[in-house]
Amino acid sequence: MFSRRLRWSLFGLIACVFGLAVTSWLTTDDDLVHATYLTLLDLFAIDAPALGEPLRRQIIQLLSGLAGLLLLPVMAAAVLRAWAPSVSRPPCAAHRAVCPGMSSFWASARSGVRGTGIKGA
Repeated sequence: MFSRRLRWSLFGLIACVFGLAVTSWLTTDDDLVHATYLTLLDLFAIDAPALGEPLRRQIIQLLSGLAGLLLLPVMAAAVLRAWAPSVSRPPCAAHRAVCPGMSSFWASARSGVRGTGIKGA
């Protein structure tokens, strides 16, 4: 039903949540369900800052927020790729046609700058 990339992205998200929830459960006095709930809130940056909490909780919150920031573009790309499979990269011929045009443009611009006598050009 889902593409392979989307499944791997979801697997990565679930593994990250599980790892952070277990770490939170082992380092704090919360039960596993509450630790998972807090981890999900922290991962999506919904939870309030852990000011006044123990240092272990603050570190877990920072790690969860960082993981959320790292996983956001991966999940967004996987979802977009799954929902729009027909949108793909341009064909190689289009890329080859653009590059020579740009290189000739830069070559002529560079020779024009050299003709002005500017040092370092």
